[in-house]
Amino acid sequence: MKTYRNITNDDLAAAARLSKLWDREQRARKFTQDTAADDLGWSQGMISQYLRGHTALGLEATLKFAKFLGVSPSEIRADYDHLVAINKVAEALSEDEYGVAALWSKIPDGPTKDGLYQLLESLAETKPK
Repeated sequence: MKTYRNITNDDLAAAARLSKLWDREQRARKFTQDTAADDLGWSQGMISQYLRGHTALGLEATLKFAKFLGVSPSEIRADYDHLVAINKVAEALSEDEYGVAALWSKIPDGPTKDGLYQLLESLAETKPK
């Protein structure tokens, strides 16, 4: 059984920003949740869950919505800026390297992820150029 993380205040704020951006773009482009679902590869219900803040926006979802809406991911989730920067690099990565970045985005925020991030930073500093 898959467990879902609790919705935080940051998640609710991100959903509110996403909903506002969605409404603005929806008026301009005249799409529906059903037609957008085809483009995004989700169900209409999943889109609704994200827009209402019932499902937390992870990095992958944030990036998909940002691309679909033509906005910067930080307009949806500013707290993902460091991950978005990493994702920009991911476009040049191999499929395996991209897989590692995708796995990273699934690690829950907290001490473990912070420790891993520090380890990666220290490894990057010692890597020969």
